[in-house]
Parts: sequence; C-alpha cells; structure tokens
Amino acid sequence: CVTRWSRLGNVWEGVATTELMRRAGVQPTARFVVLHACDQGWTTNLPLEDFLAEDALIADLHDGRPLA
Repeated sequence: CVTRWSRLGNVWEGVATTELMRRAGVQPTARFVVLHACDQGWTTNLPLEDFLAEDALIADLHDGRPLA
C-alpha cells in the first residue's frame, strides 16, 4: 500500500473480468486492456493476462456497500 498502512479482511464484490470478456468478446491479437474510471479522467492499461486472472473483478461493492 502506498500510504504505509493496510486493512485486512476486505470483501470485494462485482463482475468477474473473465465473464465480462466472455460477453464482450476479445480480438485474438489483443494483449492489453485499457481501463477508464468514471471520476477525474483516470485511465490505465493492464496486460490481458493480468486482467483475466482467476480472482480479478470489476468491483462495485466493498464490504457490502456500494462504491462511491
């Protein structure tokens, strides 16, 4: 953590990235995913392999509460 503290026991809920890609489709030559946040214009790219990791998801809940 960049702020030098940690909080254990976080529970994240959302849509598995593998399910998202299954529904959206992906070009066979794709190697990266570009992610866009809904606030402040934040973007980043991520290797497709990491985006499709078994435990990766697009979260909309944290500890049972909607993300702001």
